[in-house]
Amino acid sequence: MNKPGPSPVISGGDAGRDTKDSSNDAELSRKEDEKNAASVKEPAEEVTPKIDNSEGSSASVEAGSSEETTSTSPAVTTTIIGVSKIRTKRDESKSTNIQRFCDFGEFGFYDGGFNVEGKRHGHGKMMYDSGNYYEGTFVDDKFHGDHGIYRWYDGDEQEGPWLEGERHGKSVFRSAADGVVEYCVYDKGKAVGEGVTWSADRQVAHKMFIGRKINKISLDTAEEMARDMFDLPVPEPTEVSSQLLMTEITPPSKSIGLLGRLFATRREGSDGTLFFKDYGDWGSYEGEVDASGNRQGTGRMNYDSGNYYQGGFVDDKFHGEQGTYHWFDEDEYIGEWKDGERNGKGSFKKADGTMEYSMYEKGSHVGDGVTWSADRQTAHKVLNGEKKGEISLPMAEKLARDMFDLPVPEPSSQVSS
Repeated sequence: MNKPGPSPVISGGDAGRDTKDSSNDAELSRKEDEKNAASVKEPAEEVTPKIDNSEGSSASVEAGSSEETTSTSPAVTTTIIGVSKIRTKRDESKSTNIQRFCDFGEFGFYDGGFNVEGKRHGHGKMMYDSGNYYEGTFVDDKFHGDHGIYRWYDGDEQEGPWLEGERHGKSVFRSAADGVVEYCVYDKGKAVGEGVTWSADRQVAHKMFIGRKINKISLDTAEEMARDMFDLPVPEPTEVSSQLLMTEITPPSKSIGLLGRLFATRREGSDGTLFFKDYGDWGSYEGEVDASGNRQGTGRMNYDSGNYYQGGFVDDKFHGEQGTYHWFDEDEYIGEWKDGERNGKGSFKKADGTMEYSMYEKGSHVGDGVTWSADRQTAHKVLNGEKKGEISLPMAEKLARDMFDLPVPEPSSQVSS
């Protein structure tokens, strides 16, 4: 991308020219300056909103700023997958009125109606940093209404009614990866009763029970179930390109409950390797599983993004007293997990060497914590995920010992000598 305005480099003449040409050079330079000055008056390029997703950031947004930027690097759009590093519940930009909200551990921008308390209310759209979005009605800050669509960044889609943030009623799930479509009934986020699912070409149908595919049925029976139970026709066939030579173990499932934030599906490779998707991130699994194929016990997920998790699993979710989630950029969380969320005492180490000790509850930072610079010579108190005032090193050491039963971390190797 060319930066608007005059080029920072202006060509001069040959170094060997006679000094008698200096007046000509001056005249040419003056005309060049006038030409370049005029180009400044041209409309500037539109500035793409800049979102800071770094730890502890206030996620400030600069949209349409008239301030000249000094960077000549092209704008980069990043799809964020994996466990979110942002831990506060709501975030308002300090520079504009754009508001960011957090749903199911995921931050995004909101465009829509509000009530008098500032909560999302009425029709609106949440556009999440991961590339997921929800469009439909809200009541008191929650997905709620007769019709709403939640679409994942990979193209999978859930469409139907919602109640207090949960799928509730007759709903349709469409898988972009393999073209499968499911008609299912939900009660406060849980699949209940009977449903029906079709293959991409709609030539194979299965009956479902409480969200699980159980047995093959005739196309006529599937059509009858769709009409009588869901008041819907059989979906149109979908063409799916050949991809990921894997055999599906279970029908695609998207869990969007208050604690169900893994959005996990699973597949088996031709060599028997198990693949799972957590937080929108596919990866291979090495570890223990139960009779149903759920991750259970100790294991490790190596994700396509370069992230990995190593620790305990219970019922296919991160769970245990000690688990490590390592991001591809070398940031790392070590601590307690419950139902797929950070829960309890944990430490967060950034690639730049800074270290934070924190308390978590259902994925959100709560209460007091402490953070150190890479050389451990500066410390700050942390409250609900936000860095507050600087504190003395003895006070930081006392907080670490009394609250987290941990010593002050060793200075980071990132500290320049």
